[in-house]
Amino acid sequence: RPPDAFVVPPMVRRLWDRYEASIDGREPAPSAGYFCETALMTLAPPTVNKKADRQAWVAQHLFVDVDVLDFLNYVTNKGYAYGRKYNPHPIEHVGAEINWIRMAIRALTRRVGEKAGAPGAALPTITFGDLPALSDDLLAPWRESRARQRAQRK
Repeated sequence: RPPDAFVVPPMVRRLWDRYEASIDGREPAPSAGYFCETALMTLAPPTVNKKADRQAWVAQHLFVDVDVLDFLNYVTNKGYAYGRKYNPHPIEHVGAEINWIRMAIRALTRRVGEKAGAPGAALPTITFGDLPALSDDLLAPWRESRARQRAQRK
């Protein structure tokens, strides 16, 4: 059930369509998740042009932990068989990752509708704790990747 202050702008409709397509098997969940992540990045003003800055802006604007957005980007880009990038050694997503991606799309779609319905409202932050739990084995490569990226920035 949508919250009282919920509006369905075109972005919410598109995100929900991709979510449903992933549930119905018409689109791989990683593809739908990548669409969601890139669509959300378009909410940032044009003056915010670095990827990390866009993620931070969107996270603050939508009240989403930046790690949720970062992991969504990571997990949807890991080179699976039907991915948007060619990988000679594709890595299949496990069921827990597919479920996490779908639930992240669902939560983020709801949040876009909530913000459209109450633009000035402070909302509870969406965190990893609001999404299905993932094992340390699944999170470890992402954490290592983030640590390398941070070290390179310094």
